[in-house]
Amino acid sequence: PRLCEARRRRVHRHSGESPGPVGSQGGSSADVLVSRMLSRYGIAVLLGLCLLAGGGRMQLPALECFLASWSLVAVVGGWAVPKMGRLKQTFQEDGPEHARKEGTPTAGGAFFVPIGVLVGLCFAWPLVARVQAQRTVALAVACCTFSCGLVGLADDLLIIAKRTNKGVSPRLKLSLQLVASFAFCAVALLSNYRQISLALPLLAGQAMGVLYSASSVVVIAGESNAVNLTDGIDGLASGLFAIAAVGLGATLASPRYSSPGLALMCWSMAGAACGFLAHNGNPAKIFMGDTGSLALGAFLASTAVGTGCVVPFLLLTMVFNLEMLSVMLQVGYYKWTRARCGEGRRIFKMAPFHHHLEQCNWSEGGIVLAFYASGICLLAGNFFLPL
Repeated sequence: PRLCEARRRRVHRHSGESPGPVGSQGGSSADVLVSRMLSRYGIAVLLGLCLLAGGGRMQLPALECFLASWSLVAVVGGWAVPKMGRLKQTFQEDGPEHARKEGTPTAGGAFFVPIGVLVGLCFAWPLVARVQAQRTVALAVACCTFSCGLVGLADDLLIIAKRTNKGVSPRLKLSLQLVASFAFCAVALLSNYRQISLALPLLAGQAMGVLYSASSVVVIAGESNAVNLTDGIDGLASGLFAIAAVGLGATLASPRYSSPGLALMCWSMAGAACGFLAHNGNPAKIFMGDTGSLALGAFLASTAVGTGCVVPFLLLTMVFNLEMLSVMLQVGYYKWTRARCGEGRRIFKMAPFHHHLEQCNWSEGGIVLAFYASGICLLAGNFFLPL
């Protein structure tokens, strides 16, 4: 029996699956197949139905944009993922036990983020070309997204080259993100400040305008890192981003914000994330890496602050922000107790919070499902609350 058990575990280790207890595999192949199909395609179908039901006058363009990005990324990914086999992920030694994922390709954001942005610009251009302010914001959002994506790509390539989990230093990475954020704010906020002040009447004064510009730089860099911290389980960050992007697009298409071009860019990026989920769902064939996560966070934040759509943005990205908060609390409490008591203590077993749940014996699928459910509740709140 021991020999059979060892052989069974070797087979599952090579296939990338968790062996589970003896006797649990019989008759479960259909359940596993259904679970994988739902994790890879279920959220895309659900969001497509949301666009179909709540798209309003933008219903057809929204669906076309979403489906175009989804299908392109899914098809291109089938070609790109095998080609990226050498870009293998390395996991940190003090992190969660993800040994079975060692060697999975990373930097998947290099192919799906450009598709999402460019498809979005193609659909949005007939609408934004007629309004200079919106055209400037759309191009600035694209540049900010690509800039943060390039910072992430440099980090991913250094990690791959060194075969460690240390790439670009955190201080340099944050500095580059702040530079990209500042450049975006200098261009986009100055060109579109009139619409932003209409969406946020509190910004009528010059002092409040300066405060908004300064805080926007921090928000863009912070959200970029928040998505990066959430990207720790197969399909988690990409699915949550798609949910948030659909909600943000629906809000931007409303009369209050009147930014249908940027709404189409959001729906295109949501479709691209869902297309990537076809390859990133559990078990992942590829990870988005910092290339994808830093770009996705920058896209959401720059789109929000560039249009004044800040309150809906904060609601829709609450899961990302709580993940980042869990890391801040963990680090802060550890340093405080070490200075006060001589020994560092922790609030969570591991941060971010999804790793704490892993340490509490939650399955990856259960964590992803719970986080998706939270994101969908926030999406529903965004639809029904007057924000």
